[in-house]
Amino acid sequence: GETAFLAEYKGGGYVSEMEHLSCFVPGMLALGSSVFDPILNRNHHRDIPLQAPEKELKLESRNHVELADKLLNGCMESYEMMPTGLGPEKFKFFINHPASSRIKVLESRYILRPETVESIFVMYRV
Repeated sequence: GETAFLAEYKGGGYVSEMEHLSCFVPGMLALGSSVFDPILNRNHHRDIPLQAPEKELKLESRNHVELADKLLNGCMESYEMMPTGLGPEKFKFFINHPASSRIKVLESRYILRPETVESIFVMYRV
């Protein structure tokens, strides 16, 4: 699938670096989309049509889940690039490079962060 990364904003510009803690964002977006998705929060077993504002909210929720999926792919790619299979604490990413050279590890240590696994679980449930 498609891949996305979260850039840091420093000194008035974007830096193509991402920390493992950012891998919480896909789960956060997915949870948020499920809260605001009118289909999930209203009894539609009776085929009640959605009102116009609900249709817009449904579309926005879908966009958030799609973005969450792309970001989660980026996090999982950082795991795949490591010899141990454990994601790095910090990495630099290069958008226009092929997947095999898209990530450069800046901090390889692993300090038992659960963010990627939590996001995988939330995406599975959503």
